Amino acid sequence: MNKFHWEQVLVFDRLSGKLENHSRLRRAMIKSGIAKCCTNCKINYSLHIHHIDDNRLNNLKFNLEFLCTKCHPKPPRKRKPESIHKKIMKKMTKLAVKEIQEIEDARVCAELDMIANSI
Repeated sequence: MNKFHWEQVLVFDRLSGKLENHSRLRRAMIKSGIAKCCTNCKINYSLHIHHIDDNRLNNLKFNLEFLCTKCHPKPPRKRKPESIHKKIMKKMTKLAVKEIQEIEDARVCAELDMIANSI
C-alpha cells in the first residue's frame, strides 16, 4: 500500500475525477489535525466524512469535517452557496489563526532559548 503524506491527500481532485479511498482520506484528516469527533455534537463514534460544499472531489482540509450518523445529512442538503461560503470561510479563519499562533509560539520559544543561552 502506498503511503501518502496528508498534504498529498487533502487536495482538490487528486485522482482526476475518481473519489479518494475512504480509509486514506480519514487517516489524512486525523493526521492533519482535524478532530476525530462530530463537529456538531462532539461524539467520537459512528463518524462519517462530510464535505461542507457537498463536492466529494474537494478534499481540501477546510472543506472536510467529521459528522456522526445523526448529524450527517442523508440526502445532500440543498444549501445556498452563501451559507456554504460562510462556513468554509469561518473554518479557514480558524485554521489560519491556529497556524499563526503556532508560528508565534515557535518564535517566542526561539527568543527565550536565545536569552537563556546568552545568560
